[in-house]
Amino acid sequence: MTTLVRVTLYGLSLGILLSGPVKAEEGAPPASPADSTVISSPPASQLVPDIKSGRTALLLSLLGTVVPVAASAPFIWESSGTSLAKTSAVVCTGAILLGPSLGHFYAARPGRAFAGIGIRVLASAAVVVASLGGISEGGTTSGQATLGVIGGIVVGASVIYDIIEAPRSARVHNDGLHRGLTAIGISPSVDSRGVGLRANVSF
Repeated sequence: MTTLVRVTLYGLSLGILLSGPVKAEEGAPPASPADSTVISSPPASQLVPDIKSGRTALLLSLLGTVVPVAASAPFIWESSGTSLAKTSAVVCTGAILLGPSLGHFYAARPGRAFAGIGIRVLASAAVVVASLGGISEGGTTSGQATLGVIGGIVVGASVIYDIIEAPRSARVHNDGLHRGLTAIGISPSVDSRGVGLRANVSF
């Protein structure tokens, strides 16, 4: 009896393994797509929590520059020589050097942010050298004056360029996330052919 039960179980197991997908009952109408049971993977965008907003990047760079400069610049001239003027000058200089790069820091591109800061620091140093020459006994030479003008132009151009380019940094960051994302989901499905598995691949 025990041997017969074992043979029967082995036969049933072998039949299940060789039978393949379970078929729908004969005579039953084909299942429509609406009747199919599919568990879909979430879209790729839901799998990326670190998407950056171009508008936010722009506002950070713009407001991080304009607001401190507008708030501190009047006190530099009105309170010339006082501690308030010195503090205002530090705030204004920091806003010019760091503010335009805030959007690039937000977009997770510190290299791009520090590149802009470095350009403005070097250009500002040229302006300072020209200014020191102007208060010296010898006065400003033509070379120092030219250096100061070029430095000022570079600082202004770098500020404007970094603010305008902040949304692009966010797009570059987001594109890098999408290129590196491959989502593969396995879900069961039921259709007219029977029961099976479905693979969903998102790039």
